[in-house]
Amino acid sequence: MSWTSAVSTLAVISSTGLALATAPAALAAPRPGTSVTVAIEGTSPVRVDQDPGFRVTVAGLDNRSTARVNFGDGTGTKKTRGTCSVAKAKRAPQACAVSIAHTYRTPGTFTISAAAARTRASEQVTIAAKPEPWRPSPGQQFSAWEPLGSRATYTPCQTVAWYFDTSGQPGDRSTMRDDVIASLAQLSGLTNLTFVETTDPNRADLTFSWRNPAEFGYSGDVAGVGGFTGPSKGWVAFSPSNEWTNDYWAGDQPKTKRWEDSGWIYTLTINGRQTLVTHEVMHALGFGHVEDFTSIMYPQSIGNGAGQLSAGDLEGLAAMYGSLPCPLIPD
Repeated sequence: MSWTSAVSTLAVISSTGLALATAPAALAAPRPGTSVTVAIEGTSPVRVDQDPGFRVTVAGLDNRSTARVNFGDGTGTKKTRGTCSVAKAKRAPQACAVSIAHTYRTPGTFTISAAAARTRASEQVTIAAKPEPWRPSPGQQFSAWEPLGSRATYTPCQTVAWYFDTSGQPGDRSTMRDDVIASLAQLSGLTNLTFVETTDPNRADLTFSWRNPAEFGYSGDVAGVGGFTGPSKGWVAFSPSNEWTNDYWAGDQPKTKRWEDSGWIYTLTINGRQTLVTHEVMHALGFGHVEDFTSIMYPQSIGNGAGQLSAGDLEGLAAMYGSLPCPLIPD
């Protein structure tokens, strides 16, 4: 029986906005007779691809005074003058508030400094880098393991929401979910990825389903297919009719099945079904086939007990995921 995989062109990740929470800085006390206050608003840490905007609001600023704000990233000092009379600024400081906003474009730790009418405030903020997936180095050669595409499907230490569409699941394959859970638990410890089941298919980063491999253009004795459709979008499909997806083969240990037909005795020995799950999930993670028959990424189950991850498999999992540092704010 054989495996196969689907290679897809990776799309560009779309960034999403992040609402800013108000986090006022420690305020310098205004001098007697003034009503000027300075508040620094924003969320820290925040990722550079998640609208890392910050705002400095100066209340009670009159038209004789200027607010000066430096956001600490080399973009210079921004200035704005008040619009209210001195009397109104003292009487209704909130009505005479002015704001200076800024969006950070690079990661780092910066100090926001603000001053207005002898009042000062400062706050240190951290802008985290956008998580980047593993990519092969230019000209990198592989032997013990192979990438399936030009990058890993997921970013380091990402939380991967998975969903199992059980529609079309045959009754004699009802324990497949158990093998999925066991496989993901094993891979989580080797990749630093966190797999969390979701009941909402629209929120899934990894989907499992029961589909005929012919739907993907494959013919022959194919038990499962797997791959990705873009960044953070992996998928696995199991054959509802292939012998290997039957509950008889559940688990991670090789099994043997014997039967008689027309006076002939047949014997089939293959790896436990969890091997199939792990193989297809690794396709979804971004791994391709290899020629080493001891590898779980060998394209056939040959009944030799190769249900365990080989040294090459472990090397690939570490290189693509497990050995990479976790970003300050993972996906």
